[in-house]
Amino acid sequence: MTDSWVDLVEKKAQIIIDQIVASRVLLSRNDVQAEGIDRPYLDLLRQLYQEEYPLAQLIDSSDLVARFEGRKITDGSAPTKVVAFVVSKLRTQIQVIAKAMAGLSSSDVRWPDSLDPVLTGIARGSLVIGISIPSSRMEEDAQLPAIPDPVMDSVRDSVRRVAVVAQYVRDDGIDAAIEQEIPDPAIRDTVLVAASNLAPTTQSGVDKLMLYEPGISDKQAIPLTPKSRKILRRAVAQPVKASDTVTFSGVVRAIDLDAKRFEIRHIKEIDGDSARCIYRNVKVDDELRLLDREVCVHGRYEPVDGRPRLIEVVKLEVNETKRRADGEPQDILGIESTPGVCGGEPRIVRTRIAVWILEQARRLGASEEDLLQAYPALRAADLTNAWTYVRSHQQEIEEQIRANEDA
Repeated sequence: MTDSWVDLVEKKAQIIIDQIVASRVLLSRNDVQAEGIDRPYLDLLRQLYQEEYPLAQLIDSSDLVARFEGRKITDGSAPTKVVAFVVSKLRTQIQVIAKAMAGLSSSDVRWPDSLDPVLTGIARGSLVIGISIPSSRMEEDAQLPAIPDPVMDSVRDSVRRVAVVAQYVRDDGIDAAIEQEIPDPAIRDTVLVAASNLAPTTQSGVDKLMLYEPGISDKQAIPLTPKSRKILRRAVAQPVKASDTVTFSGVVRAIDLDAKRFEIRHIKEIDGDSARCIYRNVKVDDELRLLDREVCVHGRYEPVDGRPRLIEVVKLEVNETKRRADGEPQDILGIESTPGVCGGEPRIVRTRIAVWILEQARRLGASEEDLLQAYPALRAADLTNAWTYVRSHQQEIEEQIRANEDA
């Protein structure tokens, strides 16, 4: 079993303590008085518990720890705006990874914007920040859809993989050995994009960024630098090395506007599988309109077990019909049905609030203002979508209200 970071620090402390005891025994045997001879050891021990131990605790309790060093960060302190900037940057990239992994999963689920990574803590020694992925089950907030455990595991593993990227950065590019470290090209591309965005710029005041995950020793923590950022940017600009081409259609489930990537599900030609698409060289007038729409893509790809997994799109056609998470046409925008969420009943997107619940409350006298106060996740437009759905699916909603009253 791999030692935890705290275990490693305690082993270091024990070595120092053993040295103190040995030196005192030796002096005693020789009847030598040397006051303060063990002070260097005590200073080392103090430094160990003041700096390394808090960092070790933070790493053991986090999914990813970032250690920033630079001219704007001295003696473990930094201007508030620098702290806010780096925390926001970490949060954004972890959200991007989470949405991509949810989009690539076989589960019909979308990562909610409101499900944020958790700030685990800040330790001394430069600027050290720990981040964790929240629990997969949000019992405390029934308005959020639960994320299946396999999706959470994939998100957590991908976030942790960002910490190993620096090991493969070379002057002439990214070492091909990273393909063994992260075999899935879609996940590898997601992780490389996140690392390239987290790597410091020359203007940021941060010169080095070390990333840690549980189980990786301090000796393996290689810094990302502004030079690393340039190398990573070149790598993510040309991620697909294969020359084979493919054409298929599926439903867009997540979009990274900055990286020009989207995840596509329910691919008809490969038994409903998912893939990550790069559309850097394709002009799209309104990228957000791709979300939940069926598209037909043509381009070069990298496979996993013979199935396209990462595609560089050279041609993109958009079907204007929006699709639900299960790939069926979504006739009312803002309403979706997902197997395993709210019993598959139509609900407001981003939430676990079923349409029939809102309609039943309205019949019992609740105003729209009452509903917006009772369900903070709701927007006025959500209620408009709900009432539109009720009007066009009256029998379905009636049956759901009756079934839940009888339950």
